[in-house]
Amino acid sequence: MVSHVSTAPLEQRNFTRRYIKAAGPPQPPPGQRTGNFWNAAARVRHDPAWRYVELPFGHSLPNEAPETLVGLLRQLTTTTGGPIPQ
Repeated sequence: MVSHVSTAPLEQRNFTRRYIKAAGPPQPPPGQRTGNFWNAAARVRHDPAWRYVELPFGHSLPNEAPETLVGLLRQLTTTTGGPIPQ
């Protein structure tokens, strides 16, 4: 079975995209915020093809703020988005 694999950048594909940055503590000092996740967040933060969300929680978001996570997941099924629950 052969499947088609797109090599187009995500921004050129016909679907919505969201970047959720867990910005809660701990965070490295500003000069040390490097690496793939920091670079990706910086790249998509102001890109209109992406919906960028920065939350004041750590990476255990399902435990720290389950209602917020559920709200974000529900928004993925709508076309308009709406406010981000905090």
